[in-house]
Amino acid sequence: MFKIGEFSKLTQISIRMLRHYDELGLLIPAYTDPTSGYRFYTAQQLTCLNRIRALQDLGLSLEQIGGLLTDDLSPAEFRAMLLLKQAEVQDRIAQEQTRLARIALRLQQIEQADTAYDIRLKQVEPQWVASLRDSIEAYGELGVLYQEIYGALPKPTLDGIPAAIWHDESYRESQIDVEALIFLRGPLTIEHPRIQVKEVPAQRVMSLVYEGAFDRIELAYQAVIQWIEQQAYRISGPNREVYLHVAMPFRSDDASSVVEIQFPVTPSL
Repeated sequence: MFKIGEFSKLTQISIRMLRHYDELGLLIPAYTDPTSGYRFYTAQQLTCLNRIRALQDLGLSLEQIGGLLTDDLSPAEFRAMLLLKQAEVQDRIAQEQTRLARIALRLQQIEQADTAYDIRLKQVEPQWVASLRDSIEAYGELGVLYQEIYGALPKPTLDGIPAAIWHDESYRESQIDVEALIFLRGPLTIEHPRIQVKEVPAQRVMSLVYEGAFDRIELAYQAVIQWIEQQAYRISGPNREVYLHVAMPFRSDDASSVVEIQFPVTPSL
């Protein structure tokens, strides 16, 4: 038999860990001197120790391993335990891959944070529009409003540029107050209970033309807001987005989108 120190050196397992295995009932010494309390191990116990280490390497906890060292454990039960662990590891890998994707996106956003956006103060002339204002449950539902407007428009006007006015004073995840617009060449009559033809009045706006994916547009918004503050202006109404180019079917990660962001402003007092 081997003293605990000798067995520790032979197996390259610390004495502290061997004592821990003993406390958990995983690897009980073959003999413990009742007088000195010294622990002794046999060479035959190497098989059990190797199994413990192999199961630890698979990611099983010592508590789980304890249930796998019993003689009455069937191969089917052992297989079920490993399949469960396999599913846990696969789920953890999927979560980490998702986290890596978020980290990569954040790094890209940081790298793009220094992008020199062209922001300018401009006068927007009065514009006739077909308007449909409604509450939507998610930002992706905006397209449904455009379908309703286009369905009511005479065919010669179908090439009008779409835009949106976001009326909420703060960010909302649902019940979003938005007004979908289609620019018109002039006034016309539309027989539709929800669609209004009106003239949007002239406005002085701080404007930025953003080219890129919608899921990264917040950087452009941050740039506009910072510019408004730096230029001693204040926001005087709901912001507007003019969709100069949006590929269909719509995808939030489509980098070919071109959107003009407009904030109506007045000089700060």
